[in-house]
Amino acid sequence: MGYDKEALSFEDQADKILGRYLVADKEKLIEYLKNVNYYRFSGYLYPF
Repeated sequence: MGYDKEALSFEDQADKILGRYLVADKEKLIEYLKNVNYYRFSGYLYPF
């Protein structure tokens, strides 16, 4: 059984977040995503 979706690069993940709701420096966001994954980070943004 394989996965249907391909993994996104950190740059693509940052673009996805910035395109939806966050105003931030892209380079700092990429560094943060390298330490904390996309799904954990995006969960904190739901209330906003």
